[in-house]
Amino acid sequence: MVQIRLKQSAIRFSLGFVVLVIISSVFLYNNSVQNKGTQKRYRYRSRHPQPVVQRQNAPVKHFMKNCSVEECTFEEVQRKRQLNIWKVCNGDQYKETNNSYFARHRFDHFYYVNTSGIVFCAIPKATSTTLKRLLLISSKIYANVESMPLDIHRVFNEHSVKLSDLTKPDILNIFKNSTKIMVVRNPFTRLLSAFRDKLEPEWADEFFPRSIFIEKIQDKYGLEKGNSLSFKEFARYVSDFDNTFPNDFEEHWREMYKLCLPCEVKYDVIEKFENIYDKKEYNSLLKLLNISGVLPPKSTHGTNSSSKMMVEKYYSNLSEDLVYSIYQRYLMDFKLFSYNL
Repeated sequence: MVQIRLKQSAIRFSLGFVVLVIISSVFLYNNSVQNKGTQKRYRYRSRHPQPVVQRQNAPVKHFMKNCSVEECTFEEVQRKRQLNIWKVCNGDQYKETNNSYFARHRFDHFYYVNTSGIVFCAIPKATSTTLKRLLLISSKIYANVESMPLDIHRVFNEHSVKLSDLTKPDILNIFKNSTKIMVVRNPFTRLLSAFRDKLEPEWADEFFPRSIFIEKIQDKYGLEKGNSLSFKEFARYVSDFDNTFPNDFEEHWREMYKLCLPCEVKYDVIEKFENIYDKKEYNSLLKLLNISGVLPPKSTHGTNSSSKMMVEKYYSNLSEDLVYSIYQRYLMDFKLFSYNL
């Protein structure tokens, strides 16, 4: 009996031990599987981190600081200008004047320089000649400004592509894969510069339909016939909303936003005539164009129309109502590019 009981006890002990081993094995296995799953999920997340900030249609503004052109970095200045354009383009005032549509002729002032991957919208009387010279140097066409011919516009056209000559898919593809630049100017001084360069001097007849245009204005407003036009008479023509500036040569005083379409084209760089020759601004532009050591080119037909003395000389002869009418004509330019009355 004693032997039988000992055998039964041994059997019970063996069964208990086996059960204990099985339970322990199952526990260790489950724990191992859970650890492996956790490690697997962690490695997956580390390879594919979730984005913290979603992309926005508007320029990012939460880190912008309130600083002047002199205090801000080049990138901060550009973000502020981009944000202001975005705000104006989405405002009611622009929507009232907006005639947004796609047509190739709207891109007459857009030039693509393939070697540098830059699209430049050329605004007459806003240092467009200077930018064309710099782009030719950036493209290794010329080593310096001194070696360039006087007919810079013809040379630039030969080494660039006018977007209005391309198809819609090609234009959209270029916009997608290029750096887009424009240079703007205070509408008041740009208008004065156009008058002093194209209409005031009689020698302008050699390269501009000056006399024909003057005669047109004199006939329209019943002015005394002659081969000259005062700035006041020209200002009257410009401020008249019945005049839509349909002629090609009127690009010199056509609204900048109609030439460069900032609400349809997202520009990477918006330079200002008033700041472009400041040392920091100019050097940042050279860096963008991948060139260095190039001094600011001198204008071949500068009018000094941005000087305070010149502005007062011409605009002091205009009534407040006429000045305000000019402001209304270029209202979107003033707002889009942050110029004041």
